[in-house]
Amino acid sequence: MKKQPIYDHYIDALRRAAPMIALVCVVATLLAYGVAARTGTSYSLHYSYSISLAEREQAGEYTFDGYYALQATDLFASTLARWLTAPEIIAAAYERAELPPIADVRGLARRVRAEKTAPQLVQVTVIGQDPEQVQRLTRGLQDEIAATVVRYHDEGVPTLRFNAVTTDEWIGERPVAVGLISIATFIVVLLLAINVVLLRASFRLE
Repeated sequence: MKKQPIYDHYIDALRRAAPMIALVCVVATLLAYGVAARTGTSYSLHYSYSISLAEREQAGEYTFDGYYALQATDLFASTLARWLTAPEIIAAAYERAELPPIADVRGLARRVRAEKTAPQLVQVTVIGQDPEQVQRLTRGLQDEIAATVVRYHDEGVPTLRFNAVTTDEWIGERPVAVGLISIATFIVVLLLAINVVLLRASFRLE
């Protein structure tokens, strides 16, 4: 009796498992679609902080020139960006906004993003599921940052003082890519299922 070629063995295994593979892929895709659709649209509010040196006082016999003033402003912008994403600052912003607190540190970190995009510019994004809550959180965050800057000036070195002025805000929708998530899930599950079938078929050859 002629021995069946190896590739025929694998093709037969895939043919026999095809209905089960199709069922698993469809179920996984429907689950992914349901979860993504239930997540709904989120909202992101964007604004920026423009940093400037408010005062350039003389410290002893030394006065900050333009270069060192710009360097100091750049360092303060980096500090401001870190404040904006600090969990304790975001938690305080929730309290100021009278919003339900989030105990999860990762949950807090996902709500606010801040990036220093220039020596005197920090761009901020506040994210949430409800546009009104996003705006309230933004107000609370701006108030908390303003208070933090005041404490920084009162408790720090008095030689330099900075202004942190906010720009106008813009809020937009962040729709969930339901179709893309569903297609990606189908492809990933299909490839995994095929590999499992081929792996099991290879064991039968031994």
